[in-house]
Amino acid sequence: MKPYPGGRRGGLHVLPLGTLCVVAALVPLAVGSVHQILWGRCYAHCLENHLATESPEDTDQSGTAFRSAIQTCQRHNVCKWCLYVCERPEDQYTDSENCLHDCRNTRTNSRSASRQACVHACSFVSLTGASKTGNCPAPDTLVGFESACVESCHGDADCPNARKCCHNGCGKVCTEPHDPEALPEVPSNITFRLLGNGGVLVRWELMPTDDLRPLGPVVYILRWWCPYISGVVTELTDQTKMRLKGYPTGIYPGAKCHFMVASVNTHGSRGFSKVAPYIKKFMPPSPPEHLEEARSIVKDGNVDVKIQWQPPLYTDGLLIHKYEVSDCPHTHTHARTPFLKCFIKLCTLPAPGGGWFESSGPGLHHLQLVDSCTERCHRAPGSRGWMSTEFTLQGFSGQG
Repeated sequence: MKPYPGGRRGGLHVLPLGTLCVVAALVPLAVGSVHQILWGRCYAHCLENHLATESPEDTDQSGTAFRSAIQTCQRHNVCKWCLYVCERPEDQYTDSENCLHDCRNTRTNSRSASRQACVHACSFVSLTGASKTGNCPAPDTLVGFESACVESCHGDADCPNARKCCHNGCGKVCTEPHDPEALPEVPSNITFRLLGNGGVLVRWELMPTDDLRPLGPVVYILRWWCPYISGVVTELTDQTKMRLKGYPTGIYPGAKCHFMVASVNTHGSRGFSKVAPYIKKFMPPSPPEHLEEARSIVKDGNVDVKIQWQPPLYTDGLLIHKYEVSDCPHTHTHARTPFLKCFIKLCTLPAPGGGWFESSGPGLHHLQLVDSCTERCHRAPGSRGWMSTEFTLQGFSGQG
């Protein structure tokens, strides 16, 4: 049994194209958030224990960690078994007996540090899942709804963010605790940057807290949802940024997606940030691949050349509509014409492309340029990729 690598919760279940799913934009923000915060607390607990005993090989010569704290923990023989507990199924997450049973089934010696890390993590998750940090205020200090004789909660897990389930004298309500442990601030200023491969870089900021007590390791829970997926995707990192993939396994272009982030330490979290919407723009396709001379034939003193290429690797989910082929002939001795001015458009080919082109004569160099163009080209002229190749057409006595 191997530790789960971790880092993501909630599969990306893509709905069929054309499916209208307005409900995805109205996902209840509280769904699963209590478990996700506990997930983050477990990770922070493992990182805190590991950093307290960090070995020299986890740092470079300057003493700076060359991996993220989570990556270092995942590669450590002891720390990874602590993370193993963090990645247990949600419906069994706080079941201490079941967790200890899983630890006994691991390929570790009962007295080993790895087994103990697993056992201690079980205890941490079981205890923190039942009670949040801080003390309940005195019942006679509660006012408004917090003093009402209602049973609005059964335990701390029923309360959002850092609030606790407390007795008010005649009922139970969620309220802010007294003397809580130091918690990180709610992340703010979520920004997005489109990457060259169609992915998206999501960044956020964590402002320093007024509390002078140390926070310990802080991890971040990123939640996002889009109209074309079912449910909410949850990612975990110890960085203030995350790279998300593009089409087809990540962020689709043209769809309005929503993002929110929570910062978590071993003591808990102040909750998720405000929702930040984002619509990814359509990217131009990448250049056609492997443009090459496939065959040459001498005909009436000229050389006909067949060139071929492979489709672009990346099209942002759009079909290639056509290829535009241009040519730039020149000799060895003649100074080359300025690059962009020498190309003469030969033809437009439907996808998939490749074809025969007549040269001006043998012994010339030719620069062939091929634009790949999607259906959006007429609306977005910049949506093109191109690449060029250079080859010499020699005279032949027959077919090549």
